[in-house]
Amino acid sequence: MSEIDYVITYVDGSDKEWQAEYERVSGKKINAEKSERFRSWDNLRYNLRAVEKNLPFIRKVHLVVSGPSQVPSWINTDTVHVVYHKDIIPEKYLPVFCSTSIEMFLGFIPGLADNFIYANDDTFAMKPCKETDFFVDGKPVLNYSVSMAKYNMGSQYEVQLSNSFKLAQKVSGKAVKGKKCTPPHSMNPMVVSSYRKVWEAVGNDIEKEVTKFRKNSNYNQYLFSFYDRLTDNFARSETVSSQYINFDSRSLTSVCKELETTKKKLVCVNDSGVSNFKIFKEKINETFDKLYPDMSKYEKLEDKSREGKPLEVHLYTLCYNEMALMPFAVDYWKTVADKVFVLDNGSTDGSVEYLQSIPGVEVIHFGDKSGFNDRVNMRVKNHAWKASRGKADFVIVTDFDEFMYAKDLRAELQGMKDRGETICKPRGYNVYSKDFPEYQEGKLCHEICGKAIADKMFCKVTIFNPNEIKEMRYEPGAHECRPLGNVRWYSGDKIFLLHHKNMGIDYVLKRSAVYRKRLSQENKRMGWGVQYSIVENKVRTDFNNIYNKCEDINEIVN
Repeated sequence: MSEIDYVITYVDGSDKEWQAEYERVSGKKINAEKSERFRSWDNLRYNLRAVEKNLPFIRKVHLVVSGPSQVPSWINTDTVHVVYHKDIIPEKYLPVFCSTSIEMFLGFIPGLADNFIYANDDTFAMKPCKETDFFVDGKPVLNYSVSMAKYNMGSQYEVQLSNSFKLAQKVSGKAVKGKKCTPPHSMNPMVVSSYRKVWEAVGNDIEKEVTKFRKNSNYNQYLFSFYDRLTDNFARSETVSSQYINFDSRSLTSVCKELETTKKKLVCVNDSGVSNFKIFKEKINETFDKLYPDMSKYEKLEDKSREGKPLEVHLYTLCYNEMALMPFAVDYWKTVADKVFVLDNGSTDGSVEYLQSIPGVEVIHFGDKSGFNDRVNMRVKNHAWKASRGKADFVIVTDFDEFMYAKDLRAELQGMKDRGETICKPRGYNVYSKDFPEYQEGKLCHEICGKAIADKMFCKVTIFNPNEIKEMRYEPGAHECRPLGNVRWYSGDKIFLLHHKNMGIDYVLKRSAVYRKRLSQENKRMGWGVQYSIVENKVRTDFNNIYNKCEDINEIVN
């Protein structure tokens, strides 16, 4: 097969520099959040993650933008060819804010493969595709519908289609009067050599309609595709399956569900019918984040180096009705964390109110009405910590009853920073107590309980550098993970994860009852959290048997 590239045009309407230029040229104020043409959905990264996952045959990605201020800071320019308008469009037409005018020049991108797929940033490859979905023997797959219907001259898009179809007939010398050719609103396979032939034949006609802002008289990308079709330079293979989604007749919930369940290979999520942009944007991107959680080769970690700055540690912990453990947890946090982010899943026992009174603690609410859901918790653990990039040297990500400990934990983390170590797998122990411990000021919980037993299940990777680790890719429960990035493991053995679930048998039974009642249907279906359904007699027997095997935790950790 011939080489195939991917071309995507992009506008970030929130860019102040771009807004100033737009207002200078147009003489009009622009509201970036209300303009469907220009507002930013911030989902370009998901578009490119989908390319890597579902269009693996792509040789090179070309990102077309107006200038440097439009390039997202996370774009990896080693793998993405950034193309400025000035690189392909003559200066006399610049600046240009009309996508159809920009499309006239895509065939002049330096180094572009003869076969390329053109996509707007609202079109996503949702399922694995083959090269032959787009090109067969170097010819584009263009099974457009052709009918005797007329173009809708009340639609600017269809007027531009009509203009393009007429000009393509002029170039090809083939008149198909009275027919309407309608392409799908999707990714478009295009051919550079055809671009050049059309320009050579009717370049003057094209240039007359290159405008700074959209007009009915513009031509669009399909001028070149219509030419390929009329000159029989196209493959008659089955067109790749695609779906067009807008919000005019669908709720936000139904659109998110369609994205998660679609069987179509390509989906366009069109920005129309959006009633509350901020909410729609947040929910759509949450959905894409579920579908494409991992960074692609087209992304890079932003340069947020903390070299030479004092050690900063942020702790993220999941919480649900944890008042019993609250004073113990706060004492551990004080030994290591500069900031604590408590990710609360609907506490009703006063935990939130207590936490809000503690300096340096921020409560973040998450979850829905599905109850205790390990998949939701996993997603939170995989992403919440990214807010600390550039702000912290290390993050700690735990459940509320998991306390990180070392004789001097901050000194251990400073040592990791100095040695360039980016991630730590601690020694895991289950802490045990016959009865729930009474809080003693100046003593940590494990010091009061005194007993513990080693448990590999709790050698959980909870400490890492958010500036060097791209993704953690935790599995449900976070007992397993597959970290991506600059992974350099802690070389010591003095950091412990102390799991404080077994604080007396009555406490264990009470907490099990709470979680058993809250288990989501997904947890039950997947067998997650089955330990909360073990019968009481067995829980008591297991507790006593393990307690009798415990060691003195104070001797272990010191």
